[in-house]
Amino acid sequence: MGEQRNFQLQMRPTNQMLPKIFLANVGVNSNHGLKSPRFADGRFEFVTIPELGGFQGAEGLVRYSELKCWNEPEQPLTRYLPPSQWNNITHFDPEFIGWTYGDECGRNPRAASLKQIQVGDLLVFLARLTDYHEGQFIEQAGFYLIGYLEIAEILSEVRSQPEAAIFERLGHNAHLRRARNQPGWYDGFYIFRGSPHSRRFEVAQPFRREEAEKYLRDRNGKPWKWKEGHSDLQTIGSYTRTCRCILNAGRGAEEAERTLAFMENMLLINNPISGNP
Repeated sequence: MGEQRNFQLQMRPTNQMLPKIFLANVGVNSNHGLKSPRFADGRFEFVTIPELGGFQGAEGLVRYSELKCWNEPEQPLTRYLPPSQWNNITHFDPEFIGWTYGDECGRNPRAASLKQIQVGDLLVFLARLTDYHEGQFIEQAGFYLIGYLEIAEILSEVRSQPEAAIFERLGHNAHLRRARNQPGWYDGFYIFRGSPHSRRFEVAQPFRREEAEKYLRDRNGKPWKWKEGHSDLQTIGSYTRTCRCILNAGRGAEEAERTLAFMENMLLINNPISGNP
């Protein structure tokens, strides 16, 4: 890699200890006026957020109308979206084609903790899903784990166009797509690519107060506070708004035990699963 490149590329090592686990709250929520549907059997469709405005054209970007359902690949994802959104551009991230996730870790405080991710760590995705029954949403929403990346490659501080080989591996990601469309978006973003052990769950894994109390602590190592007058959904949304390391076995035996339990009970029991070939 030439010296003119002002980003760093990390590849997965051969030796790996128990991974740190990071959590990112992704996809549409009540603020977007869009919903990701969850079906009676636990399957789901994941709807990525709308892209920011200001693009002169859509070359290289993804419109909602171009996306297909995961469960029924012959069906358009727009069947779950209002017609007013069909032709809009979406920030297609995370994506389970090239198995990548990108974020503005350098300039967005919400994502700053992701700079601590190392190759071999896990980046777990939490999404707000709404129950969908007999052709309509029934307004029962909840948070669910929808998959994870086992980090195999990190592209950091991207401020110039990467070489063609990197585009070949990571070019599905929304951050590279929009920077290629408008070079001003080479603004120091990061992209994380998953190994073949990465997963997009077929069945959404519920993440409720019970799971939060069992596995997670706040940034000070204390149990979450469930304030009176706040719904569990609001509290979970508040605590997960910022991406952070939720479990680190290196912080002691008790957290190592919770890390293993989280991996076994929340990440590995999901059957069947679709992996990254």
